[in-house]
Amino acid sequence: MVTSIVESQARGAIRRLRALAHQLTHVNWALADQAIVSGTNFATTVILARFLGVEEFGRFALAWLAVFFAQNLQIALIVQPMMNIGAKQKKSERAAYAGTVVLQQIVLAVASTVLVFGILTSSSLYVPQLNLAELAMPVSLLVLFFQASEFLRRYYFVFAQPRWSLVVDGVRYSGQLAMLLGGFLLMRDQMTTGVAFYIMAVASLIGAIVGAMAFQRIRFDREVFRKVTARQWRFSRWLAPTVFSLWARENLLYTVIGTTLGLAEVGIVRAAQQLVTMVNVPIQGFANVVHVRAAAAYANQGYAGLVDFIGTFVLRYKAGIACCLGLIAVFGGSLLTLVFGAEYAGHGTLVAAFAFVMALYLVRNMVSIMVQAMEATAYDFYAAAAGIVLMGVSIIPLVDAFGIAGAIMSYALYECAALAAISFGIRNRGDGT
Repeated sequence: MVTSIVESQARGAIRRLRALAHQLTHVNWALADQAIVSGTNFATTVILARFLGVEEFGRFALAWLAVFFAQNLQIALIVQPMMNIGAKQKKSERAAYAGTVVLQQIVLAVASTVLVFGILTSSSLYVPQLNLAELAMPVSLLVLFFQASEFLRRYYFVFAQPRWSLVVDGVRYSGQLAMLLGGFLLMRDQMTTGVAFYIMAVASLIGAIVGAMAFQRIRFDREVFRKVTARQWRFSRWLAPTVFSLWARENLLYTVIGTTLGLAEVGIVRAAQQLVTMVNVPIQGFANVVHVRAAAAYANQGYAGLVDFIGTFVLRYKAGIACCLGLIAVFGGSLLTLVFGAEYAGHGTLVAAFAFVMALYLVRNMVSIMVQAMEATAYDFYAAAAGIVLMGVSIIPLVDAFGIAGAIMSYALYECAALAAISFGIRNRGDGT
């Protein structure tokens, strides 16, 4: 009898483990995909930093701000609404919904490409010493093809085809890494920052072509387009201005450092920041899943269910990432020299400072997940607005007084102000009504 009880308990434990594994399948695919994305991006950064040299790497970092701007605009207007609203669509409605977001993405990709080209071309008028205008064409092409491949990977996550997200990114990023490394090793004299951007654009195009092969049938319905666009705009109207704030934050950080201290300092700051953003593997991999699950928790169980989901699942996950940040902060100086080379030595304190800022972001991000699940994105806007105002008034005086350290102080003030504003908002939200 005892044996049968033990066997019954063992079978029950195995069933629970299988059920848990099934629940986490989507998370595992997301983490595997993000490991490819973040790992390749980090490897790309290391290759560029080592082969281009610290000053030219600084120029790459400044040009990348245009890609960063377009990427975040896509997230605000297409990706985040799709991950929160698309996840709630019935199966019978998905084809028409997909037709809507595809059309929206095409319009946004073209507009973003034209905008980025105009910004970089005109940069010679206000920051001629940075020589960014010559990068206008390769960066604009990267924006166009980057958005295409990024849309497909996110689309497959929303509609339960994470394997294809992995395929898109596997093809795209493995090709990017191979072409960059081969270029620098075999024809180093011809490899410039512009050529690097062209290579990244080609890799994104290949990933998009492969991803399009699995795209399911969609249909265009004018009435559905009108309703979905109106709903997504209500969701995005606060996120879109937030994108400008995020871009302004990075733009202020690097442009003020570049024009005040020099391109070499931009390269050093970028390297330190990238070392810390190794934790983007679990952060962004988790983001591919958590917004969908948070939206579902709120839709099915209301505000109490959302709070329970954040407290029992999200909080523990973020605590684990915070431990990783602590290790990076402690060994930052040695890691920076080991990974990026001797040119970047002696800046362990800078790595620790970025780790502290990232820890603040982890806390703010948990609250942001809640407001986005409730489609109350005005709070995200208030947070970003508070952060950019404080950073905007503080960064130049702090850089003049303390150099790079002053820039990071201002960067941290952004996160503090944003966290205070969004926390105040969600507290006033009360029961989520």
